[in-house]
Amino acid sequence: MVATLPEKPPVRTARILIVEDEGIIAAHIASCLLKTGYSVAGIAESSEEALARVQELRPDLILMDIRIKGSMDGIETAAKVRELGDIPIIYLTAHTDQSTVDRAKLTDAFGFLTKPIHQTSLAISVEMAIHKHRAESDARNQRAWMSTVLGTMADAMVVIDGNRRIQFMNAPAERLTGWVNEDVREREIGMVLPLRESASDMEANKALVPPACPQPPCRIPRGLMARKRSGQWFPIEGEMAPSVDDGRVVGAVITFRDATARQAEENEARHQYKMQAVGRLAAGIAHDFNNLLVSILGYTDEILHASAALNDDAVRSLIEIRKAGDHAASLTQQLLKFSRKEPVLMREVNLNDVIRDTEELIRRLGGPSVVWQFRLDPSLGEVWADRGQLKQVVLNLAANARDAMPHGGTVTIETANVDVPQTGSFTNIWEAFVALTMTDMGSGMTPETAEHLFEPFFTTKPSGSGTGLGLSIVHSIVSDLGGTIHVDSEPGRGATFAVYLPVSGSGARVPLLDATELREFPVEIR
Repeated sequence: MVATLPEKPPVRTARILIVEDEGIIAAHIASCLLKTGYSVAGIAESSEEALARVQELRPDLILMDIRIKGSMDGIETAAKVRELGDIPIIYLTAHTDQSTVDRAKLTDAFGFLTKPIHQTSLAISVEMAIHKHRAESDARNQRAWMSTVLGTMADAMVVIDGNRRIQFMNAPAERLTGWVNEDVREREIGMVLPLRESASDMEANKALVPPACPQPPCRIPRGLMARKRSGQWFPIEGEMAPSVDDGRVVGAVITFRDATARQAEENEARHQYKMQAVGRLAAGIAHDFNNLLVSILGYTDEILHASAALNDDAVRSLIEIRKAGDHAASLTQQLLKFSRKEPVLMREVNLNDVIRDTEELIRRLGGPSVVWQFRLDPSLGEVWADRGQLKQVVLNLAANARDAMPHGGTVTIETANVDVPQTGSFTNIWEAFVALTMTDMGSGMTPETAEHLFEPFFTTKPSGSGTGLGLSIVHSIVSDLGGTIHVDSEPGRGATFAVYLPVSGSGARVPLLDATELREFPVEIR
């Protein structure tokens, strides 16, 4: 018979701390660990010594007797260890009463061994505890990594299961909806993010139902509105990608965003394109019309100079023709101003100075029935602009306010330094703008009217009473200066026009907002 050497225990890297107040049992446990290839980091007899050795040795696992010396038992000591770090613990005890087991479970123990300790059961328990702890640690790290990645996404994101119940919501989604991830877990998506059609106000929550079978990501239908926790509605856009496991749809990942800024950009782009097209058309019409007017006015003047041969009715008719021609010529000049980019002198301008220079003209413009109030910020910042263009803005807005009050009233003109939140930023970044607001006490307007207010030739005045170019010219000038204009109005409550121009040298960008939502526009007055 050939003698064989005993196998060497496998070399293991885990270092184990034994907390046991009976020396013989502690030595037996240490021997069993060494035989199975584990390293004994140390032995502690009391709760105080155990906590000290944990901080000193940083073991990979602790074998903790429940009945130990010191001011705390093993379960209380384990709870303190949890505060020091993430170290798995296996309890050792000769007592297996239910109350002890229940207390031990509260500390998330990785095992429970009853005395006497056998080498095989000890080795298996230690190996399983270390494996389970590493797996849980890896899973936590993966979740933390995933949470960090998802939290840094610009888009809001919600993960739902097959029953449309929310499993996760990232930070941008929390900010956009007003909900918190912990509060929405297991809630139905339709309760947290209700949808409706913007045109008909019909419920549209079925838009966020995961498909029955695997398919590529799909867009959330256009034209939908979503409601925040606060009750405020916003236009939503985004995508939904089904989550597939073994060929089965088990949920979906929904990414979405507030479409207000994009819609404002699209509306602005369409408006600019329309303005350019109308400008080219206006230039051609004005040029041809001007040539006709030259002939009409020339012949009229020629006939009037020979008025001695005309009766009074003929002279009066010719004078009216002349007035109509002058009015048409004025309209032609407005068309030409609207259609061409005239040379401008850009420099730093104080808007208060522009208003003071035009104050007398403004008062004459309104007549005795209009009271003008001026509230000008003495510390107003300067804007980079053409002074003449700013005068046009002020005078056109003043004329519009006067026309809104045919029976008179009060118009308030104000200036202020304001801070505007940076467009498209989730961080707390504010930019400096100068605000000019003009508030009248007129009849106000509907949202539908406000939507078309800055379009060329759009007017609510009776035929022959206005050209519909004043506010279009204002919009064109303000846009060219890197600013924006908004109107806040309701029928019967007057109107407030607000112009925002970037402070000279601030590098501010245009705040893209819906023209009818001035009251919801967050600004800080400085």
